[in-house]
Amino acid sequence: MSGAADGRPIVIIGTGEGRCVLETCRDLGLAVAGFLDTRRPAGEIVNDCPVLGGEALLDDPAFVAAHRFAPSVGEGGRRLAYAARVERLGGGLATLVHPSNRVSLYAEIGAGSILLGKSVVNPNASLGRCVLVDWDCTIGHDDRLGDGVFLAPGCHLGGRVVCEAECFLGLGAIVVPDVRIGARSVVGAGSTVTRDLPADVVALGNPAKVVKRRERAA
Repeated sequence: MSGAADGRPIVIIGTGEGRCVLETCRDLGLAVAGFLDTRRPAGEIVNDCPVLGGEALLDDPAFVAAHRFAPSVGEGGRRLAYAARVERLGGGLATLVHPSNRVSLYAEIGAGSILLGKSVVNPNASLGRCVLVDWDCTIGHDDRLGDGVFLAPGCHLGGRVVCEAECFLGLGAIVVPDVRIGARSVVGAGSTVTRDLPADVVALGNPAKVVKRRERAA
């Protein structure tokens, strides 16, 4: 599941959450070539790891073929867009599961997903592509996390929860069993979701209530 059988070094996209991903790679004993980050100059050293350049390198077929990629930015849509660029040139995604996680043999983890550590993924849960699970989370039995979902540290999901594509759950969010959260919706830190939420909303509180709609980019 860590992708260790593929010996190509990993390129981490983004240096924010990417620094946490770097530590996961090191704990897994995986070689990391460096970061891609358009906000930093090529050659800068971040936590003893070089910035190789910006995202323009994702258009270089030779560069893409020589590496595996770990899109690590917070926004799920951007992670999926980076993954699509890599795969368009035949490149591969790194699926990274820190050894401190407890993942059921009957759970499914999609390509490019990253589990940072000390989380539990219960039986028959399914994580889509490029899902990012931060530290100390619980994913219940039979949960379905769509492509590009992000769980901040300390999120806990009951059984049979559905988080549609690109949902973002803030620090310490709780979702009770049998709830569905619509695509691209955001649940605020410390909120408890007790009923279904539609797509493209922001919900806060205990119980969580919709406070505004999110405008989708044109």
